[in-house]
Amino acid sequence: MEPQPQLVVNWHVTEACNYRCKFCYAHWSKPKASELWRNNAACSLLISELGRFLSPDNPLWEQRFAHRPRLNIAGGVPTLWAGELDQVVDLAVAAGFDLSLISNGSRPETLRDIASRISMIGLSVDSTRCDGNLRIGRMDRKGKQIGSDDLVDLVRELRAANPTLQIKLNAVVNAVNARAQSQHGGHSGYPEMCADFFS
Repeated sequence: MEPQPQLVVNWHVTEACNYRCKFCYAHWSKPKASELWRNNAACSLLISELGRFLSPDNPLWEQRFAHRPRLNIAGGVPTLWAGELDQVVDLAVAAGFDLSLISNGSRPETLRDIASRISMIGLSVDSTRCDGNLRIGRMDRKGKQIGSDDLVDLVRELRAANPTLQIKLNAVVNAVNARAQSQHGGHSGYPEMCADFFS
């Protein structure tokens, strides 16, 4: 049997988010005290045991995967809590995981801090236009949003910190951005932005 590329474990560490996207399940909530990553001992034990179970040395996985397992950290928005995220990243690296993260890009300083320790980042980009972001609700309580220029700058900074970092763009197609695609010649700015990201 030919080995699969990689086993990926998704861990939604929090449901809290600083944006209010109308189509999303994560809403403006404060982090819950019951979130596992807030308990250092429990978090350490979970990652350690998961690392042991998913280790390439475990006969269950022998020769089934071409690469070591990847822990994908998602939310909500994990970058809102830099301390907790930093701890999870360190523990996961020590346990032998490749790491990836899903982010809305609203905390660039936290992303820059962990960029050298992760292999992939997924940036949620549901619109490249300010009016689209406003209609979707892709902004914080003060109305601050991440524009396409901000995202391009962020990707350049992340690539400077980690030249091998893989970048992927996530988008939820919805009534706002689907309409924008048809009104702007079949796209809503994604091709131009992608060209900037990946050049």
